[in-house]
Amino acid sequence: MGRLTVETAGRADERTGEFVEAFARRVEAMPPGQCPVGLVLGQLQASAAQTCGKCTPCAQGMPKIEALLGDVAAFRATAATVDEIRAAATLLRDTADCAVGWQAGAMVLA
Repeated sequence: MGRLTVETAGRADERTGEFVEAFARRVEAMPPGQCPVGLVLGQLQASAAQTCGKCTPCAQGMPKIEALLGDVAAFRATAATVDEIRAAATLLRDTADCAVGWQAGAMVLA
């Protein structure tokens, strides 16, 4: 059986930094005129990947908003869908336990 090794925090931070830089380059490379719904949906998905998911606003709210934005992107939405997105994003922004959650809600509202 192999030995257990624990990498230093610096190495882990370096790898995380590489991922963030790659993501930033992808965002910078987006062509002008990209669908704003697709952009918000992508940012929400990135936020959902960063949250711990322990608080109910993030665990329940982010997947709900993601599904509703998917309906908008697929042209299956109504005015009620937009109202539901606004209500869920406001709830997420106002009640999330961490900055990942409330910033995700604020970003959707913006």
